[in-house]
Amino acid sequence: MRHDVSKLDLIPSSGGVFEVKVNNQLIFSKFETDQFPDHMEIINTLQSRKQYG
Repeated sequence: MRHDVSKLDLIPSSGGVFEVKVNNQLIFSKFETDQFPDHMEIINTLQSRKQYG
């Protein structure tokens, strides 16, 4: 399965914060869940947003 991304920004942070945002909307927060996402979790969320958004 191929996944195209037109732009990806990695923004350094501190304090153990790891967030994934799409169009400035938060879709995952390590701070809120206390865990890192599985890569498939992020891919599935992005596919769902594309399908329903």
